[in-house]
Amino acid sequence: MHDDLLAIHDLLKVENEMMDLRAEAAKLAARVQKARARIQQTQQQQAIEEARLAEIREEERTLNRRIREYGAKRERTQGHIDAGRGDYNSALEQLKELDQIVDRLESELLETIEEKERQEVCIERTKELLVVAKGRAVTASEAQRTRRPEVEARFKSLAPTRKARTDALAGHLGQRYADLRARKRPVLVRAVNGSCEFCNMAIPAHYLAEVAGGKRVHTCRGCGCWFRDAVETEDESSDEEDAD
Repeated sequence: MHDDLLAIHDLLKVENEMMDLRAEAAKLAARVQKARARIQQTQQQQAIEEARLAEIREEERTLNRRIREYGAKRERTQGHIDAGRGDYNSALEQLKELDQIVDRLESELLETIEEKERQEVCIERTKELLVVAKGRAVTASEAQRTRRPEVEARFKSLAPTRKARTDALAGHLGQRYADLRARKRPVLVRAVNGSCEFCNMAIPAHYLAEVAGGKRVHTCRGCGCWFRDAVETEDESSDEEDAD
């Protein structure tokens, strides 16, 4: 491999590792944030459900009170009828209305009790979800607490190597490298069936021969990336991607 290509490869390798470490640290932090957000969301849901349960219980108490009140009126009316006091027909009509009111209130009470039971089930399920969310938050926090120092230490240890390799890649090579990185291009590309794997630009055969022989470094005329020293067929390239 040509010395310039080796320098490019070495710098790219250390930078890619540092990028992977940075991405891992971000992923660890994101998991913690997601877990905490899930806890907060579940707690808010629980508060909403418990507030609704309190409303339902108040509705149940109100219905029970009204049933007692109208039930008492019905008993008094029935007592008047049995004792023969007052207008019989009017009392009988009033008793009929009171029966209907009590029946309706009892029906509403039954529906309210059923809703209360459903709401209690929802709250229990939400409590279970909260336990799970808290468990995941603990796991995520422990993973971050364990792995983060290792990631940061490795990242810091690579910084001097990156600086040394960046300094070694001076002049136009360093400028091209920085430009490719800024444009988020792969820097090093393979030749697949005589074409650049990134932009499909045809590659002169002598370019590949010189790169493979370590005589020179060449860049693609289409995307500007450097060619690796390995020349692969399309099938070999596909096999490597499948292995990845």
